[in-house]
Amino acid sequence: MTKPKIQAVAFDMDGLMFNSEDVYFETGVRLLRLFGCEYTHALSKTLMGCTPQDAFQRMIDAHDLPTSWKELQAKSDEIFLSIMPDLLQPMPGLFRLLDHLDERTTPTEICTSSNPELVYKMLPIHDLERRFDFILTSADVTHGKPHPEMYLRAAERFGVEPASMMVLEDSYNGCLAGANAGAFVVAGMSDAEALDFAPEPQAASMQRARSSASSAVSFFAFILFPPYSFSEDRYLLFPRQSKLPRRHG
Repeated sequence: MTKPKIQAVAFDMDGLMFNSEDVYFETGVRLLRLFGCEYTHALSKTLMGCTPQDAFQRMIDAHDLPTSWKELQAKSDEIFLSIMPDLLQPMPGLFRLLDHLDERTTPTEICTSSNPELVYKMLPIHDLERRFDFILTSADVTHGKPHPEMYLRAAERFGVEPASMMVLEDSYNGCLAGANAGAFVVAGMSDAEALDFAPEPQAASMQRARSSASSAVSFFAFILFPPYSFSEDRYLLFPRQSKLPRRHG
């Protein structure tokens, strides 16, 4: 596989830079409990990459909740901000990767579907806002992931062609957004998520992850150092393509 000439790196945020998906899940549990409903992993998975409006409307539709998406978002943000200081942690390898990119003077940007109010309260907790050249949030796009708008805008901000931009993602919708933008996408995910990408013959023979404690970011830090190996079976690489394989099921 030919190593691309990477001129910029775009980071997803939730679940990639932080364990924020764990915090969001706990928020969802507490939020729906107010309505006597259950927040499940299946529902959570359908919300990944969605804009806030789409995500909360899906939650309302799933449980026929007697509220508007804006009211639900306001309550969700209140819960999230109350538990975030105790639960939010950076993923292993994040600072090592950022240090390496700084040494290479490689421009970086955050591309997140989260709303800006939360983003700009999360980043200062670990002094991360200053580490990125740009930040794109749900307020900067019309279409959420898997639409490529977020990463097309990122490439435009960087002033590079999408094919020269590496996208670091941990969800199917996010990877699809990057790939459809024409970027070089590196995906770090669990076995279950990885199987969504693999054609059936490959899925059947795919090795299981060696450690559930591995993180996407620690792998990204690893691949940017020599020898640029892709041997870790927990991760998949999707170089410069217009689309990803469809999910199965």
